[in-house]
Parts: sequence; structure tokens; C-alpha cells
Amino acid sequence: MEDLVRANPGELTGKVAVYVSYSWTAEERVPVLEDLAAACRSEGLEFQRDTERLKHGDLIRTFMDEIGAAGNIVPVFSREYFQSEYCMYELLQVWKSGGFHQRIHPVRLGDIRLDDVDTQLEFIDYWRDKAADLRAKLIGRDAAVTIELQRRNIVYADIYRHINELMAFVSNMNILPLDSLRQDRLRPLLERINPFGKMVPNPTFAIRASGRANPMSFRGVDSQGRHYSEFAEAEFWTSPKRRIGGGGCWGKVSFSCCSSSCWSASGWV
Repeated sequence: MEDLVRANPGELTGKVAVYVSYSWTAEERVPVLEDLAAACRSEGLEFQRDTERLKHGDLIRTFMDEIGAAGNIVPVFSREYFQSEYCMYELLQVWKSGGFHQRIHPVRLGDIRLDDVDTQLEFIDYWRDKAADLRAKLIGRDAAVTIELQRRNIVYADIYRHINELMAFVSNMNILPLDSLRQDRLRPLLERINPFGKMVPNPTFAIRASGRANPMSFRGVDSQGRHYSEFAEAEFWTSPKRRIGGGGCWGKVSFSCCSSSCWSASGWV
């Protein structure tokens, strides 16, 4: 049982889920999501967008936390993005939950230079002032009554502490501007999200885990017999009904490719 990978939210459909983190204001100024959605769906990817997923009365924070835990996130970087409380919360949750570089597949609007010193200082100052302003307004107020505003100020302060680190990291990534990606029909972005393209028509397999294999490391074989990165003694088979005896166990799994050498999988006995 302990050798099988456990199911993760958003991976139970058998498709690679792609979440987008973006500023509504920037999207109104430079529309990109319709192109992104069409490109992802043409590749068999499950595109997850707030305006399509959230129904009337749904909790916004729950979806934001889902983005923070997702395996594939497309942040659409813009000036508005780095000044958005919602966008920065999502990006910070992705950062804190690990595997940041493998999990984000950024798009950059042409009006922002992530490596520019003045730009980074501008956003550092912005969140410093935003946190300080709210903190000043809360002085002398009953903390038991303003508990949610206190928590909001903690978020502002958290963004302030990490924004330079976040911007420095993403500025070190080779992020093509949107115009360049569009010239190639977003192909460089899609290849980063799903390097092997439409790899498995029906990605439901059986898994044999031998000994105490790391559940996030295995040798994969797709429906066309292609083998991928071997890290531990575990194998994918094309039939979920086969059995083995002793030392191992079987379970259905669905899996997605995060990068050319990093696979995520979910499954159960």
C-alpha cells in the first residue's frame, strides 16, 4: 500500500490539468486566455480557469489554493500581476509548496522586464507600503474583531518578504514574450507543459511497486512502448487487470508529465 502513489486533486480525470494564474485587468488590456485555452485543449490538456470553474457562491480562496497545489500552472506575468493580491497569493503558494521551476510555465506580456532593478524595487516598495498602510489602519483596533484583516496583512507582509526572491528566480528563466509565443502558436509553452505531446490516449495503467520504491519515482512505459526516466523499481503496464505475486501490489494510476525528467502520478489500490 505504501508503495502506491496517492491521488492528488485535479488529476482524477486522466488528463494533464493546466491552471492559469492571471490578472483580470491585464487580460482586458491584452487578451491571451482564449488562445491559451484553445491551444491546451487542442493538445488534450485540461484547461482550468477561474471564470469557468467557479460557480455562483463558490469559494475563491479554495480555487486559489488548488492553483497553489497544482502540477502545472501558467502564470501570465504583467505589471498588474505583481500588484494583484490574488495573483501574488497564488504564486506564493506555488513557491512554498515546492517544485516551483518544474511546475510553472510562464507567459510574459511585453510591457514588463522581470530582471530590471528599478522594476523589482518598484514592486518591493509597493508591497512594503501596502502592508504598512493596512497595519497602520489596524493600530488601536480590537484584534479579535479584525482577525480577518490581520490575516490579510500577514499575506501582504509575506508577499513583501518574498517578492524580490520570486522575481529574481523567474527573471532567470528564459520566458519568451507573448508576441514571440504567438508567432509559433504557443508551441514552446505547450512543449514545456507536455514534452511528449499526446502521449497516452487513455492514461489508465496498472503499477507494480517493488520493495520500498519512492512513490514519485518510477520507470514509465506508455501505450506505444516508449520508456522514460528510471529512478526506482516500479513499472507501468498497459493492462490494469494483470496481477503479480509476492512483494508487490497493483493499483490503477493516472499520470502526467511535468517535464522531460519529472513525472507526477496519482493512484489507488
